[in-house]
Amino acid sequence: MKISHLCSYAQKREASLEQFDKKLFPLQRLLSEPLFSDRPEQVSSCLRRVSSKPEVLFEVKKASPTLGSITSRGAVELCHDFVESGAKAISVLVDPVNFGGHPQDLIDAVKSFSALPFLWKDFVVSEYQVRLAKHCGASAVLLMTQLLEDDVLKDLFQLCQAIGIEAFVETHRQAELEFALELGASFIGINARDFSTPGLPVDLTTASKLLNRLGKDLPSECVLVAQSGIATVEDLNAVLSNMPAGRPDAVQIGSSVSSKAGLNVNLRAALEFPV
Repeated sequence: MKISHLCSYAQKREASLEQFDKKLFPLQRLLSEPLFSDRPEQVSSCLRRVSSKPEVLFEVKKASPTLGSITSRGAVELCHDFVESGAKAISVLVDPVNFGGHPQDLIDAVKSFSALPFLWKDFVVSEYQVRLAKHCGASAVLLMTQLLEDDVLKDLFQLCQAIGIEAFVETHRQAELEFALELGASFIGINARDFSTPGLPVDLTTASKLLNRLGKDLPSECVLVAQSGIATVEDLNAVLSNMPAGRPDAVQIGSSVSSKAGLNVNLRAALEFPV
């Protein structure tokens, strides 16, 4: 793992894998039949932008290391609200020690919304987690460039290709975005949060700066998601300001949609979702 504030979170998650996940879902079980068949193959295809507004990747997020508890509502209840708001794909945080989630959250969501593709959101550092995501019905799994060494990320990316689960490669800096493109990633996140800096600051112009630097080197088929810090119309405008035409394809919204208050009414209107 790279040296960043993500390491402590990932180490706690690794410990919980040994204590709980690997006992509930032994590796041999993951190598057999998955829990679900005929799952949607991609999250990215549902998030490709088709209008003047970006799509939204809604996220089930019960807690976070920085905010503490966000909601006591269950994953299925949250997903129901998201679908009513027009969600085409949903991210589910399955990490119990940092985000109050659980693999069962994703399993329950897949059972209830079988036609919808889901992203397995976790501090993924091992082959076991990729296989667990596939077994539980996820259509995509998160791989973080701010966390993983390049060779490890490359190996996990290739594993995703081999077993038929989409890799969502999250980046923050230009070198990380270029690395993701060199890998052949076609589903890429740009996180506005800097995990290497104390306080984990958010710069909502991160995505626009990176995409403008790359210019024509950015493949048109690549689905790009702007992540973190979007809760108001002002936040959305800051993300979209100075963006290349048609970018990003989607924005990811987690804390504000999962909280009791839900998605800001004005932001709903700006994104053209039912109010």
